[in-house]
Amino acid sequence: MITMDSNTRSIILHNDFGMRQFKETFSNILLGLSLCPEEIWLVSPWVTDFDLLDNRSNNWSNLNPGWTGRKVRFSELLIFAVQAGCKLKLVTKNDPINKEFQSKLRNAVGASKDFSIIFSETLHTKGFLTPSIWIAGSMNFTYSGTHLNQEQVQLNISKDIILEMKLEFEQSYGDLTDEF
Repeated sequence: MITMDSNTRSIILHNDFGMRQFKETFSNILLGLSLCPEEIWLVSPWVTDFDLLDNRSNNWSNLNPGWTGRKVRFSELLIFAVQAGCKLKLVTKNDPINKEFQSKLRNAVGASKDFSIIFSETLHTKGFLTPSIWIAGSMNFTYSGTHLNQEQVQLNISKDIILEMKLEFEQSYGDLTDEF
């Protein structure tokens, strides 16, 4: 871990420690969102499923008994957050690699006003944005990004940066239509 200032924290995913640190931090953020729902922007050219929350010790089974004694997937935590009241805007490429993940989300939450997929074929930005946190870096939200590649992400809680990114996303992707 590298701390930039009181609003920013960097995580380097070059080894098991960094990968575990990211997964624990990110899963806790998603669990927090399920308890206090906010709008989520997930922006990643490629997005696939991966094990995110290690619940083999059953520490999180009270939130969802279906998670008992196993690792919980990224899609499951996102679906849980949307079902708890989060509004999810997924910005990604219209690429076959992304289809399975998109289908899992669509099948679980349906054609809801709380879930939209926005396609951008020139997308290279990667990030996760809520009114409380901005996570950005080199990592696509994929199995390779969280388990194989040498990646870096920054977590930022600066209200000014978060607002700037929200305005940027709304301006860049707000007029694009969802595809269901």
